[in-house]
Formats: sequence, structure tokens, C-alpha cells
Amino acid sequence: EAPETVSWLKEASDPWQSLDPFDSLDSKPFKKGKPYSVPTCVEETPGQKRKRKGSTKLQDFHQWYLAAYADHADSRRTRRKGPTFADMEVLYWKHVSEQLETLRKLQRREASTPELFIATSQKFVQETELSQRIRDWEDTIQPLLQEQEQHEPFDIHTYGDQVVSRFTQLNEWCPFAELVAGQSAFEVCRSMLASLQLANDYTVEIRQQPGLETAVDTMSLRLLTHQRAHKRFQTYAAPSMAQP
Repeated sequence: EAPETVSWLKEASDPWQSLDPFDSLDSKPFKKGKPYSVPTCVEETPGQKRKRKGSTKLQDFHQWYLAAYADHADSRRTRRKGPTFADMEVLYWKHVSEQLETLRKLQRREASTPELFIATSQKFVQETELSQRIRDWEDTIQPLLQEQEQHEPFDIHTYGDQVVSRFTQLNEWCPFAELVAGQSAFEVCRSMLASLQLANDYTVEIRQQPGLETAVDTMSLRLLTHQRAHKRFQTYAAPSMAQP
């Protein structure tokens, strides 16, 4: 009994026990067995035959469809558990109701089409009149702008020198109409701006002659100095810098 007990202990050794790397292992003999395992619940008992299952017969689709859908009086079925064809009916009837609502809106809109057409026509007429007025204004202003582009650039100092050169002597009053006689309208405007700048620089003095109610050109100018303002500022010395 002792050798049998020792052999049984060797066979029933703990599989989770750590192995000694310096221990000499006995070679395990080859054992012939089954390469698969069968669960206990389906193990075959000796003397029992295995039954073969026959092929399942497919159900006729037409009969199944008639039994499931066609036999019901109300085709609008409620939502059921599980993915069935009846689940799509909820989305279908929702889509149908949206289409009906859209159709009603179009019908109501078509009923008010004449009034809408009249209102749109009146608005179109007003826009047409406004567009015509804008077009007339463009036709009037476009030649003037083109003429203005053809003129030379405006230099206020150059025109100021021209105004000063038309005076014969200092401290003599001269009507502005005589200074710009024979010039075009835009040249007169430029000379007027240059005269205002000269008055601001104390190069000329401006006064108004009586009779403004009856005439427009009542402005007169008097030349105070021939020296221009920017030249005077270059040679200007403050009184505090003057030597005593």
C-alpha cells in the first residue's frame, strides 16, 4: 500500500505549486486521451442513441402577412415591442400629416394671391419711379464729374500767388470781380478759396461793399504785403529772442 500511496500523491500533486528550477523533473509518460471535452449535461450515456433533428419547414410568407396585418380592421397599429413593420407606420402617418399641413398652407396662400399681386405691383411701380429719378440724376452729374476729372489739381498756394500778382500796388482796394474777370466758374471758386487763405495769413484784407441785398459780388480785397506767410514764418523771430 505504501508504494501505491506515494504514486497517488505524485499524480495528485498541486498544479499551482511553484517549481524548483534546480530540481530534476521526471519525464511524464505519453497518455492517449480525447482531444476534446464534452459538458456533463450533454454527455452520452452508454447504450443511448443520438436523435437527429429534422429540417425546419419554412412558413409561407403570404399566410403570415395576412395573419399579421391584413386581418385587422384598423391599419393604424400602435407601436409594438421589437422591430416590426408596424413600427414604421408611426413615422409614415407623421409624414402624411406634415404634407397635409403644407398643402393647407399653400391653398391659403393661393387664396390671397390677387391681393398679394396688387401690393407687389404697387411696390414695383414705386421702385421704378425711384430708379428713374436716380438714373436722371446720374445722367446729370456724370458729365460734371468727368469735366472735373479733366481739370488740373488744385494747389491753393499757386492760386494765392496768382491773386497777389493781379494787384498793382499795396493798400489799394480792388473788387474781387475785377481780379477774376474772364475766368471760368471753377477757376473763380478756386480763386475764392485762395483769397480766404490769404486773408487768414494776413496777406490781404477783405471787406464787404454796401449793396449785398442787390448784388452778390460785393467783396473787395486789399493787398497788405507781397511776402507770403510761409516765407515770413521761416524768417520770423520771437520778440523774446531779440537782443536788447
